Amino acid sequence: MPPVPWPSRIIPQTRPASIAPEHLSWNYTTILNIVFGFVLAAIYWLHRRQDRFGGGQDVARDPVCGMQVDMHHPGAVLRADGHTTYFCSEHCRDRYSGPDPSPAADVLTRVSAATKALQAVAPAEAHCGSRSPGRSPSSA
Repeated sequence: MPPVPWPSRIIPQTRPASIAPEHLSWNYTTILNIVFGFVLAAIYWLHRRQDRFGGGQDVARDPVCGMQVDMHHPGAVLRADGHTTYFCSEHCRDRYSGPDPSPAADVLTRVSAATKALQAVAPAEAHCGSRSPGRSPSSA
């Protein structure tokens, strides 16, 4: 048997008599769709009335990342002016209480940390004597 070229393998050779039924039929998928509609309506109703049932009273939202935080066991807490703010971690608390919460301030913080690291290396070269470029400390 010779191999069949790929376009004729994916193109159907016969057509069904009818593409869509002419009338609505009640079968198991229709019943499941109706049941799912009721379940979805019940979940939505419970979500809209969760405060009436006591949901969400022990949970705060982190103002930096938006994560839900358990108020009894938070990652970090900031108390200022009689107001308590809950955070998921110390990192989010530091970003919230930092001098400038903009992304540019975060970049400047990283640049200043890198500059401090380079300055910490520079004094070590000071007691090796003056070095010219391309010379190793052992040849100085």
